[in-house]
This record gives sequence, C-alpha cells and structure tokens, in this order.
Amino acid sequence: MNSLPRRVVPPVLIALCAAACSRPAAPEGTAPAPAERPVPGRVSSAAAKSTRYACNDGAAIDIAADGLEAQVTLEDGRKFALPRAESASKGGGDAFVGDALSVLRQGRSAQLHRDGRDVADCTSP
Repeated sequence: MNSLPRRVVPPVLIALCAAACSRPAAPEGTAPAPAERPVPGRVSSAAAKSTRYACNDGAAIDIAADGLEAQVTLEDGRKFALPRAESASKGGGDAFVGDALSVLRQGRSAQLHRDGRDVADCTSP
C-alpha cells in the first residue's frame, strides 16, 4: 500500500481549510470604509425633505432624514451622512451617530452633539 497519499492529504486539507477561512488583505494605502457611508441598495436621505433647526448656541443646522440615514449640514457648509443608531430604549426619537457628530431628533426638537463642544439644543419652527 502506498503511504504517499496518507502523508500528503492531511496537509493539503489543512491548507485548503485555512485558505477558505482567511480574508484577503486590503491593498496598501486604502482606508477602511467610514461609518457614515450609506448602505448600498437603500434609499439615500438626499431624497428626504430638509428641516432647518435653530440651536441655543446660535448655530443653524439642516437635517434631512429618511429613517435609515440623516444628512446633516452645519452652518459653515460641512455635510455629514450619519447612519441611524438602534436604541435600546424606545423613546420615540431618532438617533443618528457618526464619528465626530451625532443628532438626536424627537418631534421638532433636536440635540446636536459635536466632539469637544457642549450639546446644542435645537428646534425647528
């Protein structure tokens, strides 16, 4: 009986299993996908109606949300696409969270959270 298959088959099987379980490395120089990127195949919030909010710190922001994502435009023109966060509590509001900015909306009120700044309370007319 030939013992070659007994010596070759186990290492080949291990190599095939390892190859099937491994992920290809990202090409050098590419950054991971940002959290604010919209989910493919879903409606973008660009189609949602924008609402202007006046904040207690003097800022004015525009928020357009479609339930899955909010497009937030700050007074200085910077725009942020924030994915909707699932909340453990069912408070009735919508939370949209990004790396440097987050918004909690409930009715005509919104709270704007910016890194390094106090929370701004905002209302729409």
